[in-house]
Amino acid sequence: MDRSPLNSRRIVHSCTSESFSGLERYVLDLALEQYRTGLNVELFCREGTELFESAHERGLPIWSLNSKTKKGPAAWAEIRREWHRRLSAGDMVLHMHAGGEPWFHLPWLLTRPNTLKKTILQYHIWINHSKKDPLHWAVFRGIDEVWCSSETARVHLSSLLPVPRDHFRVVFYGRDVARLSDPSQITWRREIRERFSIPENEILGVCVSRIEPIKGIAELFDAFVNYASRHKTGTLLLVGDTSPNDESAERLGSELKSRHTRLPENIRSRLLMPGYLGEIEKVLAASDFYVVPAYEECNSLSMIDSAVMGKAILGTNSGGTPSVVRPGETGELVPPKDAAAMERGLEKLFLDSDLRTRCGLGAKALAPTFDRRRIFQEIQRAYEQ
Repeated sequence: MDRSPLNSRRIVHSCTSESFSGLERYVLDLALEQYRTGLNVELFCREGTELFESAHERGLPIWSLNSKTKKGPAAWAEIRREWHRRLSAGDMVLHMHAGGEPWFHLPWLLTRPNTLKKTILQYHIWINHSKKDPLHWAVFRGIDEVWCSSETARVHLSSLLPVPRDHFRVVFYGRDVARLSDPSQITWRREIRERFSIPENEILGVCVSRIEPIKGIAELFDAFVNYASRHKTGTLLLVGDTSPNDESAERLGSELKSRHTRLPENIRSRLLMPGYLGEIEKVLAASDFYVVPAYEECNSLSMIDSAVMGKAILGTNSGGTPSVVRPGETGELVPPKDAAAMERGLEKLFLDSDLRTRCGLGAKALAPTFDRRRIFQEIQRAYEQ
């Protein structure tokens, strides 16, 4: 296959995360799609991570970093020769996928060799701390564009980063709308409900999230327990595990598991916590509505997928979530960190079938906004601008 379109530019996606959740899956999906269409693509990632293994299994070219290498001089020394080799081979686009990625490439961002034609920093998580100190000013001089997933995020980031406002670009997450709209959803729904012994007529809410404090899982847990103590219908499937190497997340995960075992059977049997599941699309298909309890979230990929599948969304009024969740039209919004408000939101969506249907139809109407065929084409054009 000819890999010389787009002025023969090599596209390097930089993602050194050790996790493998929505962000990492999206980076892999984007890089693979570009590679399959003939672009000269490479993934810069850590050896031994699930992202590395998944990319390797699919034949995606990898530029690997030692699993123990930290940001800074050690990383620069390790990758210096590889950088020079790539830059001497032709033009290059560096697409970085998290706020920490520039520190792995700092010497080249500061010097900006002629063949490093474009640098992009894409924020996938919500931040609240200013980066307008002298060091960040120097780093961001080497970054051409900052990408984010909603207009809300663009306005927020522009107040925190030393980047001209016209250097921000809103790039929606591209999702496989055709697959998510496939009639096979009916089979997926039946499969997951049978696996967890959920009757077809039982209303099911789903949340897919890492278990860590800022994700609002504790508040969702409390909200559902209080709801279930008053109502005999409605089940919540909470999918996800703790983040690796995160002590606060591990403490929270242990606490919730312990509390779960002590719940009365009539509540525990309706609050399902299976941990990590790899078949997220099937889980979403089994649901009747989706929940985003995070304190601040740029844009949950599972939320977007749920919308494309025609599911109503219950989310917190923070971060980029309101860009998808419009009260009464695509779902309901509640304040973050408020278990009582979350309980009221759950009650609405569990008990009001008309609301679920109306908001599900409204959410599905957003599908063209997130069609990855169009969005990935826009990304390729943006590399050349």
